[in-house]
Amino acid sequence: MKHIYHFLLLIVGLFLSSILWSQTATFNTVGTFVWTCPAGVTCVRVDAWGAGGGGSGSDNSNSSGGGGGGAFATASIAVTPGSNYTIVVGAGGVGGNAGAFNPGTNGGNSTFTDPAAVVRVLAKGGDGSTGNTGALGAVVANNIPAGSGFNGGNGSNGRGSGTGGGSGGGGGGSSAAGGNAAGGTGGTGGATGGGNGGNGPNSSATGTNGVNYGGAGSGVRRSNKGGNGAQGQVILTWPGSCPVDLIAINSVTTNPTPVCKDSSYQVIVNVKNNTGANIPLGSTTYRIDYSWDNSTWTNNVVYVDNINNGASANYSFTLPGTTVPTVGSKIIYIRVRNNVPTLISNSTGSIVVDYCPKGSDVCATATLINTTGTYYGNTADYTADSPSWLESVGFGAATIENNVWYKFVASATSIQYTICTGSCVGMFWGLQFEFFSIPSGVCGSGGIISETFVNQTSDNGCITTTASGLTVGTTYYIVIDGYEGEDCPYTLQFTSGINLPIKLLTFSGRAQKAGNELTWITETEINNDYFELESSTDAIHFKKITEQKAAGNSNIKITYKDYDTKPLAPTTYYRLKQVDYDGSSTYSNIISITNKSLKDVSISPNPVNDILNVSISVLTEGTYTFSFVSVTGAIIEKSYFLNEGENQVKIDLNTELSAGFYIFKIADSLGEIISTNKLIKN
Repeated sequence: MKHIYHFLLLIVGLFLSSILWSQTATFNTVGTFVWTCPAGVTCVRVDAWGAGGGGSGSDNSNSSGGGGGGAFATASIAVTPGSNYTIVVGAGGVGGNAGAFNPGTNGGNSTFTDPAAVVRVLAKGGDGSTGNTGALGAVVANNIPAGSGFNGGNGSNGRGSGTGGGSGGGGGGSSAAGGNAAGGTGGTGGATGGGNGGNGPNSSATGTNGVNYGGAGSGVRRSNKGGNGAQGQVILTWPGSCPVDLIAINSVTTNPTPVCKDSSYQVIVNVKNNTGANIPLGSTTYRIDYSWDNSTWTNNVVYVDNINNGASANYSFTLPGTTVPTVGSKIIYIRVRNNVPTLISNSTGSIVVDYCPKGSDVCATATLINTTGTYYGNTADYTADSPSWLESVGFGAATIENNVWYKFVASATSIQYTICTGSCVGMFWGLQFEFFSIPSGVCGSGGIISETFVNQTSDNGCITTTASGLTVGTTYYIVIDGYEGEDCPYTLQFTSGINLPIKLLTFSGRAQKAGNELTWITETEINNDYFELESSTDAIHFKKITEQKAAGNSNIKITYKDYDTKPLAPTTYYRLKQVDYDGSSTYSNIISITNKSLKDVSISPNPVNDILNVSISVLTEGTYTFSFVSVTGAIIEKSYFLNEGENQVKIDLNTELSAGFYIFKIADSLGEIISTNKLIKN
């Protein structure tokens, strides 16, 4: 009776499966197609075959090799009803012409691409043979999300001057790799769907073409054209429900936003752990990679670790500004994979690049220049501020239309700078540039220190000059204006005379018993009023937690220390905000501290008959909860007070637990799970 019941369940399961995956769309013509997701469909299974490679042509005396088979790739992809998805069916590689080993061309890739231009499934085409050596079969692309795939088979070599050409490799199938060619026999297609490679001819005849989908063309005996590879194919099947990504990427953001041109920045990837188990601190199983073209990847930039099952966490890595050399919006591709490497999840983020630090429209809020680097901008982004005052004291009574404001604190009696412009929009092709001294610090009056006109057609659009007569420690203002309303890009670079508010040598932290300890060291400070220590749980949204008075002015190393006695989460992100006497501020880099109660734990024996020995070392004393969870979900809990450091706990399970399998968990006083182990009770 039990067997009949299981048989009926199997029949019902197969019936339901046929209902769930009941509709298909087959694309077996070479080209690019658009598939519009039907209403109510949220998941589609994609099966793709890459095209086979072409066999090589031969010369008068030698036989040539066969091409490699196309790959097979599959994945279940979450889709949005009404959205358009792009399908490409790869063309078969063309066999090489007769001659001195004219190579065959590669088979085309077959792909499924989402509306954000992310290639979600890619089945590579096979290589075309380049001579009498058989070509390699295609390799399944690494960016197949939560999917699987099989390589195409390898083509065989030419079989000598007087015998036949090499045969083509078989195409990958939905449940097996393509067969490798042997001698004159073409490789068989992978099980269910992969095409066979062409047989190598023994006579002086044109090479044999690959068949079905992904089969490769053969080589030839002599003086003939190689065989063509078979085309690819893509089949979509729906509806159904997508499997949950083991590691799901929730979002990709940057800090700061927008990213400053030529400045370093952080990419922050928020992920959720759906693996069914906690991933411990220091694990290297899951890695985050990034790419700018979804093809060339920078691998292992950060590891996903220290995250419990079902929880979400941020993982960040720093990129130099040179990786985004142009202003505007740029897509970054992110993937999480394991060390096979099999892709677990992928996503994209929009990185917006701008000129920064931005100048100000208003004199009173002029942007502080606190580095001798380069400042970027365009007068088209600004409007006039206090034109009557400016027109009366500077620019030879010229009109002011789109002025930009900066300020700096002089560290010497002269300052050297270079200002450049180019590609202005208007009639007069240039910029007006002036230094002002405003002794009272109140905009509306002041004296001119230096005045310059920059013509984009002269001196390559750049002027390097020195402004003298400055007073050390005094704040000076800079105004840039497009001449007669010109919309001009500009760069402003200072090589000397600029005071930095602080020079921060280090900013670091560590978990301590009293909380998270933060330490920073300054080498110099100028007009530095105070520091604010800010914390965050996501490295994006920060709030002030402490404030510490700064030295003001210093040219020696000073060490500051502060504590976060109530961290927001097991992993907390921190940054420093440095504030000058005039209210202007700068931010440090972001650091993170993981503050786990647990240091180490071991249990023995396992399996256990009666007494379970738990050796546990913790950072903070307190009451800890030990839980035993059965396969039915029943929970038995025990509480123990643990001292800081090493603890030995003996638990009598003889009367508490029946024989079976359990999950043994330890939680700290905040309810945070700090250890999970499998336990068998005899």
